Amino acid sequence: MTTVVIDPASRFRGDSGAILTELALVMPLLVLLSLGIFEYGFILRNSNVLANSVQSAGRTAAQSKNTSTADLFTLQNFMATTAKLKNATVTKVIIYNSTVSGGAPPAACLTASITGSAPHGVNAGGVNCSVYSAADLTPANLATGNFNCTALGVGTPGWDKNWCPLIRDAGLTSQPDYVGVYAVITYTGITGLLPGKTMTLTDRAVNRIEPNI
Repeated sequence: MTTVVIDPASRFRGDSGAILTELALVMPLLVLLSLGIFEYGFILRNSNVLANSVQSAGRTAAQSKNTSTADLFTLQNFMATTAKLKNATVTKVIIYNSTVSGGAPPAACLTASITGSAPHGVNAGGVNCSVYSAADLTPANLATGNFNCTALGVGTPGWDKNWCPLIRDAGLTSQPDYVGVYAVITYTGITGLLPGKTMTLTDRAVNRIEPNI
């Protein structure tokens, strides 16, 4: 009887090439997966920052009631909290009159032009909203003189004229208005995986104006 002795090491001598081939096939997928996790991690982070900023701005709008600086303070709050955004810029902010809790901004407000000089927005057919572009939201432009609702009197129209804070209902015995804050930001991709290289993120918060006591 002949006994054949097999060297265990010889069983693996021909596997090294196969392992390298498998690694070459899998590595691009691993890199793509890692980049995807990195990219969408940034998107999720910015989405959370946006949600928190809108909620904070919405509370400011409700607490400012019907004072002349309501929109100004709301926008200053929003811009301060969005400083935490990464690879993203604010495109526009809409402050609007909502008829219900949690209501979305009217379609006319979403499509209102933000080109040219402020004010932008809608004040027609029961729709009231002020739309602020990225150019309007710079520290230099967020100044008291731009938010004075002078369209109700004489002078240059204030940027908040389309839904002037002074006429918002903050009555204790009536039903105070709902004030909505809707924001749009544009995220610019880092890895090149996003179609078009950018992604638009939106969020909103709607609060009932705190009544005057």
